Amino acid sequence: MRSRVEFRRVLLLVSLILIILLAVRMPTVYVNAVRYAETKFTTYYILHANTTAEDVNDVLLFNLPMNISDFSVEQKVLLVRVEGDFKVLREDDHIVLALPLNKSGGAEGYAFIKIETKFKLIIPSLYDNKPKSKIPEGILKEYVREPDEAVKSIEDEVDEYLKGHGVNMSNIVEVAYWTAKYIMENFEYEASGRPRTLGEVIATRKGDCDDLSELFINLMWRYGIPAQLEEVAICIDTDEVKEYEFDGSKVIYKNVGYHAYALVYMPYWGWIPVDITVNENGNPFSGSRVHFRTVIFDRVLERNYTSFSEFESFMKKYNTTVEEIYEDDEYGAEKEWCKLLGLPPPKKEELPRVVEVNVAPDENVTITCEGGIDASKFLSESESKVEILLDESKITNKITKMKYVAIIVFLALTAIPLYLVISRFRKLERSIEKNLKEVRKELERRNEEQMKF
Repeated sequence: MRSRVEFRRVLLLVSLILIILLAVRMPTVYVNAVRYAETKFTTYYILHANTTAEDVNDVLLFNLPMNISDFSVEQKVLLVRVEGDFKVLREDDHIVLALPLNKSGGAEGYAFIKIETKFKLIIPSLYDNKPKSKIPEGILKEYVREPDEAVKSIEDEVDEYLKGHGVNMSNIVEVAYWTAKYIMENFEYEASGRPRTLGEVIATRKGDCDDLSELFINLMWRYGIPAQLEEVAICIDTDEVKEYEFDGSKVIYKNVGYHAYALVYMPYWGWIPVDITVNENGNPFSGSRVHFRTVIFDRVLERNYTSFSEFESFMKKYNTTVEEIYEDDEYGAEKEWCKLLGLPPPKKEELPRVVEVNVAPDENVTITCEGGIDASKFLSESESKVEILLDESKITNKITKMKYVAIIVFLALTAIPLYLVISRFRKLERSIEKNLKEVRKELERRNEEQMKF
């Protein structure tokens, strides 16, 4: 009998502990549902280059965004049109445009590129455990290098920082997160037109996005964690134009800012972005991929320090103009294309005003237009917006399911101690009733004995 009582007490204690843990964990359950969301979009990229260089036995090369497909990203690059002197080359996952400089009178080229990007947004939390022991041997050999000598000067400082935060050094998520936080807290962001060496970054405690990301990558290599640099374009639809001059030559960017962040390999997830300079609320796992239209240009283990100086030298030597324009809709891109080539602006078919859009998860999209007009022929114009609506609907559906599961588990765990408490009270009630009966019997027996006397 006593063993049964002890068992119930233990069960009650375990149930209460589970309820407390679940209450603490519930916000994380909600976040975990969001972090597996998918987003997809189409970007239009226009490239124009014009140079006075002539009779030079060389070419000016332009790497286009890369074709890539892995667990977390799928990006397809389509070269829609090429005009002028551009020659199309292929190099691994890239399409490369070459502007020959051996022509008389200079050279000029135009390119219209369509980029389709799909991201699986994965935002790890510190509750996740991705052990280093699960990293494939091939990934380790290819993506872990010997750290730069300059890193040795801060090794003890970084180790002490991680130790102070109780980091589990076998868990990639914790090591990556707190190493990024160390850089964010101890280094200052400072934009630069040229790449800095790691020795310069560490000595000055300053760097831009690719400088600080390269420092992070070298620290990951030191801890035996695969990492690489991802170079991207962040597309911002604000019609903002930036110009950079080089002794008469210039580079013009519209609706774009170039950026770089680190990728860390995590078992079963693949390459996860760690963004030190562009993130939300200081969380390096919630970076530019999550919050901006991001186009991937390249992935590298080490930066080419000479490429910028070579490009700068060329721009200063020859009168050259390079224009790069990004648009999020085809009509806007066609307008920019026609403007560059001196053509009349394209005509845009007048679309009926959409008065209702019904989106059901995993089902068809119904578009009802004013006047009952059939909107099926306009679906391609609205395709990107419809896809985003579908994605948001799927995300909401996943979140709702997770919330229901959490509530059911919470109620189930609450019911166990509640049942035990009620059982305990019922048992106590029966015991009291039994004792009262015995007391009554005893009183009746004593009364009968007194009456005999």
